[in-house]
Amino acid sequence: MKGQAIACGRGVMVPIVIGAMALLVVASMACAQSTRVSVGYTLGGDVSAAFVAREQGVFARHGLDVSLTATAVGSNLPAAVLSGSFDIGTPTAPVLLLATAGGIDEVVVSGGSVATRGSRNHAVIARPGANIVAPADFIGRRVAIAGFGGFFDLLFEEWLARGGVDPQRVFLVEMGQALMADALRGGSVDAVVAADPNVTRMVGNGVGRVVVYIDSQFPDGLPVILYAAGRDWVAKHRDAARAFAESIAEASAYARAHPDQLRQTIAAYTRLPPEVVNAAGLPELQAALSPDQLGLWNPILRSRGALGADVDTARLLDW
Repeated sequence: MKGQAIACGRGVMVPIVIGAMALLVVASMACAQSTRVSVGYTLGGDVSAAFVAREQGVFARHGLDVSLTATAVGSNLPAAVLSGSFDIGTPTAPVLLLATAGGIDEVVVSGGSVATRGSRNHAVIARPGANIVAPADFIGRRVAIAGFGGFFDLLFEEWLARGGVDPQRVFLVEMGQALMADALRGGSVDAVVAADPNVTRMVGNGVGRVVVYIDSQFPDGLPVILYAAGRDWVAKHRDAARAFAESIAEASAYARAHPDQLRQTIAAYTRLPPEVVNAAGLPELQAALSPDQLGLWNPILRSRGALGADVDTARLLDW
């Protein structure tokens, strides 16, 4: 039976050494060494390092058995992690900072993705015929965002304010990105703030057009998605947290070196047609993160009146 194998979690193959009994013993030993980690995420390319880590067996090579569960609203993830629904969540950076300011004690296990001025990954999209081309055109309109207090919400409101528009004069609707194309098509909203590959799909299908690529309006390297866990969980599972961080770093490097494979993985997880994903911009995956980089959010949050004082970003990265 030499040369055969049995799978123990995705990406781990346990060799069959001598007969069925040896197979069961070796397989059970290998599986027992894996640490189970549950991850809640919002669907999109910004969390694709986790997809790659699972598909390429990176998690398994680091001794982790990782389950990935999609959620519709990212702003709920810190609370879901706090309640124990997930070990690790993928909140946007402002969601985590606001949760921290509100008393939730979580830490950044790894960076996930960042926004750059040259990126076309995040955009404000208006439905055809809405006659929206500038901030003032949003007054009195309905705009869908993925979560209140999240990346899209905060940057959209800041963009409006910098354009001389009080965000309170715009009606914001919380909505999962998977529903945004139909909302635009049906006219229940006038615009949405979304991420690729959803941006490319909506524009390609003719249900919307880009008003502004929001990344271009803010500092380079602004963190988007983070992988965060409770401080107590990390203290009890330090080896697993370290293995997870190493896995995301390895998967991010692999994804940058294999863009075609990354596109295939994003298409598989988002269930979007390959031609849509191939036409979309790739996420800026970045696992390494500094306190100063995460702190780029503090002045934006203060400007929006969401923070009275800066969050200590060094403590968020200290575990």
